[in-house]
Amino acid sequence: MPLFAPYSPDVRGVVDEGIVVRPAGAHDVAGVVVVAESRGPQAEGYADRVAGWVDDPAPRVLVADRDGAVVGWAMAGPRADGPDAPAGYYVGALTVLPEERRRGAGDRLLAGLCDWTWGRATRLWSVVNARNLASIAVHRRHGFDEVDRGPAFAGVTFTGGEGVLLRADRPPATPPRATRGER
Repeated sequence: MPLFAPYSPDVRGVVDEGIVVRPAGAHDVAGVVVVAESRGPQAEGYADRVAGWVDDPAPRVLVADRDGAVVGWAMAGPRADGPDAPAGYYVGALTVLPEERRRGAGDRLLAGLCDWTWGRATRLWSVVNARNLASIAVHRRHGFDEVDRGPAFAGVTFTGGEGVLLRADRPPATPPRATRGER
């Protein structure tokens, strides 16, 4: 199975309204591990790391859930300044099971991370493999712009050797809409 889903920008899947995005709980750890392993084997102790992220209030861990089954997951949180990327809030994971892609789960997961981050920071960063065109497109729909390309960012190296550093800035506040009777 290819690491990244084939990308055809003109082909859209059917949005599955039965998928709900919600904060992850301890009972979701095994499902998150299954989704993460759809990208390849994870290091020993990975489930314990996921459990730690779920219990830690600093990052936000979300799952895409259909009828109690985890079909995708995402995480964002703060990262310290490093030699290959600035400090700030980063998307640390965004993965959907291959058979569940093109149904809106990734889009809704990223929207949830953005909404959460905007309550804490004015900027959200993400690093994506340059070959993952579908992920780059989802990020662009959420206001991310390409900042740089390179072999590593935020401690992540990339299959194929090139990654993309993306940045989104918190959108300006939208004024409240007038209710009936107000002008």
